[in-house]
Amino acid sequence: MRGPWLDAPERGMGISIPPVSPACRPVRLRLLLALCACVSAFAIAPAAANACASLASIHSFVGHFRVAYSGSVSGPIVGSGGTEQISLDRRAASVEVNLKHKARGKGQFAGIYFFTGRAHLGNVSIDDSFARSEGNLSAHQTYSGPLKGPVGGAELALDTDDCKYQFSAHFGVKAKFSGDPTLRPGNGVFVSAYGDRNHIPSDLHLGDGAGPDPYLTCPGNPFLTGKPCAQVGGGWANDFAELSECGQFPPEPTCGSGNEALKGSAEIIWVLDPK
Repeated sequence: MRGPWLDAPERGMGISIPPVSPACRPVRLRLLLALCACVSAFAIAPAAANACASLASIHSFVGHFRVAYSGSVSGPIVGSGGTEQISLDRRAASVEVNLKHKARGKGQFAGIYFFTGRAHLGNVSIDDSFARSEGNLSAHQTYSGPLKGPVGGAELALDTDDCKYQFSAHFGVKAKFSGDPTLRPGNGVFVSAYGDRNHIPSDLHLGDGAGPDPYLTCPGNPFLTGKPCAQVGGGWANDFAELSECGQFPPEPTCGSGNEALKGSAEIIWVLDPK
């Protein structure tokens, strides 16, 4: 209902609206102001809710992670009636990280903050095996102990525009070989894993996990695609990928899709605190 400011057409329609008395106007004004205040509050609330935590005073993130991969594959040896079997089991648990190198991304990574650093200690376990029934050949690569040396680290990418973050970690060790020398591979083995994108919490305490698909090489850059992925390399990883995809040894000449997907499962779990 409006007051005496009704326009002429409305008056001509015979609508009789009494004028608002001066005593009532302050009440109406107070109600209008209250309504405006409520509308303003609703308009401001989403912006405040969507605001992302500031990284201005954050110098590093510290915490620990777990990365693991396990898979087994077998297939016939063409022309001999024998079989070939490869098993990979690689795990790193309670590995400590200090992501103390902070940088702002450029180019396609503009607007993203990166925190990187070395990984160490924890417990690493390697138990890889290769067996051929033809000739009764077998070999193992093993390791048990803390992560040490240069092959271990983690990366954290935080996009404060989208308020999303993504964590990646990797480890590698020199495994001990035992068994038939004709099956000896390189002694360096490694696993790296990328989690998926997660919301950045207001307190910046980051913790989550993912079960990424394993590959010999991740398709694309996971920090650009946002998709979780695990990479497995070194030791018998190439032989494993070939047998995993082609199903026999030696593989058919036409085999090889190039996607380098591996059988098996991988995981990455992390807990990080800001400093």
